[in-house]
Order: sequence, then structure tokens, then C-alpha cells
Amino acid sequence: MLRRILLFIGITLVAMLLIITLATRTVFLEGFSKLERSFLEVNLVRVENAIFDEIVDLGTTTGDWATRDGGRRFPSLTGTKLIDLRLDVVLSRDTAGRIVFGTTIDSAEKVRHVVPRGLRDWLAAHAVPAGTAEGIIPLPEGPLMVAIRPIRGSQQGRILGTLLMGRFLDAEEVKRLSRSLRLSISVASLSSHSLPEVRTQPAGVLASVDASREDVVTGSGVLRDIFGSPALLLTVELPRDIHVEGVKTLRYFILWLVVIGVVFGAVVLLVVQRTILSRLQRLSGSVLAIGTGGEPGKRVSVKGRDQIAYLGAAINGMLEALEGSHERLRESERRNKAFLDAIPDLILRVARGGEILDARLPPHSDFIRASSGLRPGLLSEIQTRFPFVPETVFSSLTDAVTQALGTGLPVVQEFSLDSGKGMQHYQARIVA
Repeated sequence: MLRRILLFIGITLVAMLLIITLATRTVFLEGFSKLERSFLEVNLVRVENAIFDEIVDLGTTTGDWATRDGGRRFPSLTGTKLIDLRLDVVLSRDTAGRIVFGTTIDSAEKVRHVVPRGLRDWLAAHAVPAGTAEGIIPLPEGPLMVAIRPIRGSQQGRILGTLLMGRFLDAEEVKRLSRSLRLSISVASLSSHSLPEVRTQPAGVLASVDASREDVVTGSGVLRDIFGSPALLLTVELPRDIHVEGVKTLRYFILWLVVIGVVFGAVVLLVVQRTILSRLQRLSGSVLAIGTGGEPGKRVSVKGRDQIAYLGAAINGMLEALEGSHERLRESERRNKAFLDAIPDLILRVARGGEILDARLPPHSDFIRASSGLRPGLLSEIQTRFPFVPETVFSSLTDAVTQALGTGLPVVQEFSLDSGKGMQHYQARIVA
């Protein structure tokens, strides 16, 4: 029984631990995933705000220069100044949209008085407002952060054209932003991502999350161009500290569950052993000792007021009843023996096959001498022991036995014998 209880407790604990572990893992990891996604979203907004701040700063610089020199060629805007301002492109257009002045800084920080072909084509294909505008322009050369401000003359603020200043959002700029924000950032063209759910996501909202790796998690969002259309895919990569801590917490939680489960099982097993099994073992031992010891007067020890104590009391009551019935049986046997001893008759108990099972000889009978040493055997032996009994008497007694066994009713036979003391009359009663 102890093994079965131990097996039952073990299976129950394992099933309970599995259910709690699965439920807790689902709740914990889902909660940590939500927290991780929220943290990614916050950092995505930080990067977007940093890019927006760059564009705003670029707009401030552009507005400041648009009011200088009173013209559109900006002779004081030298290459050194462009490098100091971290500008990649500067151009001005007249009111008719013709480019009056244009200069760029190439990768070797050399000034070139040309406008990138991609920007020139874009300006030709899009109607840029004459007033204030800023944002991102996707170009073949790379995404360009631009600010556009009107150039005003000295006479009554007359608009002479527009000034455009731009800074490429290239690898160096992205690296600088990454160092500033202490984040891993990448920018890609949205043309390679044709998924509609990515294109329709608003700014500041995660378009996708990649948590396939155990060490880092990646979140992507959409950067929109100067007209508000989806233009770039901004990706932020974060170490999975939250996930790692969540998994570690879950493991500790499961470990503590296992420890608590084992302790609980051990306590339950100890309580069951001490309060139930050991008492049942003592109770069964006492009953066995009483049954095999031949001492019906003994009783089992009963302590407590629980079901086991009630069982012990019931066993004691049964033992008392058995003792009483045994005493009544012995009294009945003594009474029957007295009755039999008072009958001066020869009594034989014979099996159906003719075997003498036992015999009772009266203390004063003519058959004592002849039946001395009578023992269980065949009924035919009686004829040899009692030769003075005629053959006809034996034959009639055999028929009477057959009749009694066949009908189940008592049969009475009377006969006379001369045992050496004269003729005496006898009566034989055969009872099945």
C-alpha cells in the first residue's frame, strides 16, 4: 500500500507541476513578450524622434542661411562651413524652379558644385512647396534628410526663391545616431518590403518583431517621406535582457515549485504513514496474533476517535461475538456429549460407501467384548467381529441403510440375538 500511495502522490505532483509550469510559462513569457515589444516600441520612437530632431535642426540652419547674404548664391557658404554644419547638399532655386546654386560634399569631403542626379530628378518630378517644408526624400544615392525654406530679399521680405539643405541618412549618420542613442539601428529602403501591413503602419508603431534569436530581438517601423508616404524601414535591435531575465525567473519559479512539491509530498507521505498505515499495520498484526495464538479473550488496542479507532472497536466487538458463539458451541457440545453418554446404545457413523467414520460403544453392552478395538474401517468388518449376528440381520440392515439414504427418512429395524445370555431384542435406527 505504501508503494501505491507513493506512486499516486508522485503522479499527482508531476501532473500538477506540468500543468502549473505550462500555464505559468504561457503567462510569464506572454507578459515578457509584451514588455519586450513595448520596450522596442519606446526605442523605435526614440530613434524616430532623434531623426526628427536632426531634421528640425537642419530646418533651423536652413532658415538662418535663407536670410543671409541677401541673395541666392551664398558666397560665404564654403566647403569648410558645409563640413562644420554636417551638410551634404545645398542648393537654391529661383521662383521659376531653376537651380541657381548647388554644391555637394562627397565621401572624401570634397566640395563639388553639382547637384546629385537623383535629387535633380526628384525636384523635376515633384512640386516642392515654395514655403517651409522638411522631411526625408528617398533617392537612388540614399535617403536624404532635407529642409526647405524661402529666400527673402531685403525689400519688404520679397521671396526670391527657395533654399534646400540636406544631409544623407547614410551608414555614417546611422552609426552616429546609434552611438548617441546607444542602440543598434539600421535603415533600409521600403521598396524591398512589399508587405502591405508594413506599409500601412503609422509612425511610432512596430510594423514587425523578430524574436527568433535568443540573444537579440529586432523591431521594425516605417519612416515617412516629406509628403507623408512610407519611404524607409527603420530597424532597431535590442539585446533580449527582458527575455533572459524572464526565462531565468521562470526557471527559478519552476525549481521552487519542484522543491515545494517534493517537500509537500514527503510531508503527506509521512503523515499518511504515521496516522494511517502504521496504525493499520499494528491493527492487522494484533488481529493475526489473536487468530493464530488461540487466545480469543485478547482484544486489539484501540486509540483515538477516527475511522481506524472505530474499525478497531468493531473488530473487538466481532471478537466478543465470536468468543460468545464459541462458548455457546462448546456448551452445546458438552450437552450433546452428555445426552449421548446417557444413551446405552451402540452408535456408528457410516459413510455412503460403507466406511465406518467413527463409533461410540456404550459402557455396558453385550457388544463390548466383541467390539474391542473397533476403529474406522469397512462396514463389512462388523460381521467378522460379531459372528453371532446372523447374515439375514446384516442383509436387512444394509437394505435399511440404502432406503434411508434414498428417501432421507429414518428407518427402524428390529431383530433378536442370542449373545450367550439368552435371546435379547434390539432395535436399530438408521438416520441419513
